[in-house]
Amino acid sequence: MTHDPGTGRQPDSGAGTLASLMARFGERQRLRAFRDRTWSALSDLGLDRAHLIPHARKLLEELCERGHAGPYASPDALAVEFFLRATIEYPKMIGRPSSCRGLLMSAPRTLRAWQLVDRLDARLVEAGIERIRASLRASLDSLEMHPADRRETLAQIAAL
Repeated sequence: MTHDPGTGRQPDSGAGTLASLMARFGERQRLRAFRDRTWSALSDLGLDRAHLIPHARKLLEELCERGHAGPYASPDALAVEFFLRATIEYPKMIGRPSSCRGLLMSAPRTLRAWQLVDRLDARLVEAGIERIRASLRASLDSLEMHPADRRETLAQIAAL
């Protein structure tokens, strides 16, 4: 048994067991809250749990488990990074990859709103929006478009 520095006595095993159980319960509650906030943030970005393939859902659960502890743990930041990677780098993680472009077009509004209410740091928001712009510009290269339509689309992307 360990020595209790506050009283100079050794705690009885029942109190130690209870303290251990309470600590584990608290840790599970923090993990559950972090995971729920991450899923909620993804939903705000337009990416619901049902959109993801099972492997992607499991990956996010593992990321939440690893990333929920610590002073800099942010479910919103994790959700943004996961969202950007899923829609830009790994669109097959989404059950309907064809919807990625629409998700990317609407995400900047949500990110800016989160910045206004201090859910996300301005640097993270701008970096995320720039990644979205770069991805959308790159996707235009593979499309056959009239030059006027291309200019208009590029202007819309720049306005994000």
